[in-house]
Amino acid sequence: MNNKKTSNLLRLIAFFLTTVILVCTFGFTVDGWTLTDNRQDNSNANVPGNNQMSDNKNPDGNPDSGNLGNEIPDEPQIYIPEYTNPLTGLETTEELSKKSPLAFIMDGNKPLFGVSDADILCEIPVEDGNTRLITFISSTDNLWKIGSFAPCRGYIGNVIKYFGGIAVSAGYDDFTRYASCDLGNSIFDLTVRGGYYYTEHQDNFYTNKDLLDAGLSHSGIHGEVTEATALPYVFTDFGEDNVIGDTSAKEISITQSRDTNANLSYDETTKLYALYKNNSKLCDTLSGNQLEFTNCFVLFADSVTYDKSEYSQIVVDTIGSGKGYYFTEGTATEIYWTATAAGLMTFYSAKGEKLTVNRGSSYICYMKSSKTQDISFS
Repeated sequence: MNNKKTSNLLRLIAFFLTTVILVCTFGFTVDGWTLTDNRQDNSNANVPGNNQMSDNKNPDGNPDSGNLGNEIPDEPQIYIPEYTNPLTGLETTEELSKKSPLAFIMDGNKPLFGVSDADILCEIPVEDGNTRLITFISSTDNLWKIGSFAPCRGYIGNVIKYFGGIAVSAGYDDFTRYASCDLGNSIFDLTVRGGYYYTEHQDNFYTNKDLLDAGLSHSGIHGEVTEATALPYVFTDFGEDNVIGDTSAKEISITQSRDTNANLSYDETTKLYALYKNNSKLCDTLSGNQLEFTNCFVLFADSVTYDKSEYSQIVVDTIGSGKGYYFTEGTATEIYWTATAAGLMTFYSAKGEKLTVNRGSSYICYMKSSKTQDISFS
């Protein structure tokens, strides 16, 4: 009887110990697996750049927030157009990128049609305090009226040559001859090529796209930009910061003569200079738009006035050199320029390097070198 009790007790103790051993063994083993998995996850999480988390979640519960600060940012993509306007440096079509611009010589004292489409507007003095405008335009597609035209002169033709343009004028009134660049077959005189212009009020000469296209085609004038055509300056590279000058110049005042003045006012929003003449907005009579520009230049040049009994005439030395200013982004920089009879003009910075300018339209104003005190800006 006692042997049976002892035997049963031993069996119970053995069963209890076996159960305890199995439970502990199973628990430690599972815990070991769990610890092993956690160690693998934690070791991966400490590897720089490793963004993997269990179940793709971050400690805050948001699936993506853990990636912030760990990703390597992509390099900024800089868009570089395939074709650019040779006068503005801005994107254009393949056709216009290879086409010589038309340079319309206009009378600054008469109604102006088509001038707000100008890539470059150049203003140059003539006698009696007046000026003539050279309006460089790449495309006339939107112009049903262009003018009023004025005659060409040798020193005006030089400026057109420097920018690779085709001159379009109403006659030629260079009474006092001046050394000029060879324009070759790149001048279209409306008064010689009859039928391609019309007049208003007897002496206001105008044309339009259709008449002009027919006249140019009939005359055989077809200009293309070549490698030999080089602007006086270079444009900033795409993706680069804009050029900023040395001195503030948000308001510019230019006294051109006793009765004529020009003012340029910088708009911080548009980043453009608006042009005023005699304290009034200079607007395109065709579109009603005020003339505005990214870049503005004032060039000082020597000049001579020839007085005779029947007439007087100014000759501006556009083949030569001089000082000037470059205005952009509401700032001013002193520059100097040179030009040769071979048709090459260059703008230089104060360091003697070819000037770099911002991409966009430009206004160029020639001034007599004796009038350097007649310009102010602030």
